[in-house]
Amino acid sequence: MPPTIVLLDDNPLVLKLGRALLEKEGCQVIVTSNWGEFGQAMIATPPDMILLDVNMPSISGNRLTEIIKMNPKKASIPVILMSDMPDATLEEVATKSGADAWIRKPLTKDKLTLLLSRYIPSWKPRT
Repeated sequence: MPPTIVLLDDNPLVLKLGRALLEKEGCQVIVTSNWGEFGQAMIATPPDMILLDVNMPSISGNRLTEIIKMNPKKASIPVILMSDMPDATLEEVATKSGADAWIRKPLTKDKLTLLLSRYIPSWKPRT
């Protein structure tokens, strides 16, 4: 069974690129562009990993991370924050929110495969 990844970003290009890269690695990807879609995805299919944009219009990715990590049924799901902010700032935001990791945009195959191998033990790279 392929790992399920939920990707939340308000930028359609990030969603398109993220989906393409993750699907090439054998993942099932659920793209969401707002809090409502994200909430529905979390109810419908418990994901193996969550990628959240920090700078969202209605609720920041770091605040959403805090909410996820407070829920005992969801706290074990790896949450990775994404942003184009400077590394030190993004690392601080991720640490304070309880995120498992952070990744700078733009998304790349190397960055995503590193996260998949670290947080989804059953995932195997495609050759």
